[in-house]
Amino acid sequence: RQRLELARAGSNGKLIKEFLPQHIDHKNSETFGQLDLERLIRHASKDLDELDRKREQQFKEYEMQKEFERRQKLSKLNIEERKKLEKLHEEALEKKKKHPKVNHPGSVDQMEEVWEKVDNLEGDQFTPKSFFQLHDINSDGFLDEGELEAIMLKEAAKIHEDTPEADPVEKQEEMDRMREHVMKEFDKDNDRMLSLEEFMSGINGTGAKNEQGWQSIEDKTVFSDQEFQQFSEKLAPASTPIPPHQTPAPPNVQQAQVHLEAAAQPPPLPAVQVPAQNQPSEQQQAHIPRAPSAPNNP
Repeated sequence: RQRLELARAGSNGKLIKEFLPQHIDHKNSETFGQLDLERLIRHASKDLDELDRKREQQFKEYEMQKEFERRQKLSKLNIEERKKLEKLHEEALEKKKKHPKVNHPGSVDQMEEVWEKVDNLEGDQFTPKSFFQLHDINSDGFLDEGELEAIMLKEAAKIHEDTPEADPVEKQEEMDRMREHVMKEFDKDNDRMLSLEEFMSGINGTGAKNEQGWQSIEDKTVFSDQEFQQFSEKLAPASTPIPPHQTPAPPNVQQAQVHLEAAAQPPPLPAVQVPAQNQPSEQQQAHIPRAPSAPNNP
């Protein structure tokens, strides 16, 4: 209470108030009631939203770093080696896109597959309520973000496993995005937890239809060309990474370009000799009087 009064009265009270807990009623510091709990949940949700935003930015920078290093490596190779690596890279990208069908996160089809393939239970015994209770690990009546993310593991593994280029960082990001999607569709009170009622309503809602599919991070560009250019300039201002899908011209084409550039240049002007200033000509030198030579002394 004294800190709150100081924040109100001080000249820099606004700054002081930022350090006060925002999730409790400072007028009533004796008890912690329902309103305080609701404030705490809202405040924690904002913090988690900010963490998700930072995570997405860090992942974008991670992907740009990988692409920057790949292009830098290509720039140090000869033409044949570069073509070979580019071909392998394209084949790897195409292979990652040919993964098993991914269920829409939060759909009944996804939950049933987890029930049968992960939980090893009979399909005819599946009910959304039984599934919820089974995956409510701490039995608190809610699916928190950790419990929900574990349900997404099998779907993310379809995209980011069984390939030599499988990246665990990308797999984790895929699970995070699936979890975010389900929370956005199911969590009506924005407390970052799913109650049984929210889960039942969400799994039967229009937003959880399996025919919608899922667009993974492999199906869309994580960063723009402009973002990558700015990122590259920060890493190595003096270097210029090779743009994607671009290789130098063969030697015969390069020689032809050199000849064309030389032909396009204007011919050099003839050299002109400019006489030095204050230097008399030969005719002027002939009329310059000369001092008489000194007589020979006997």
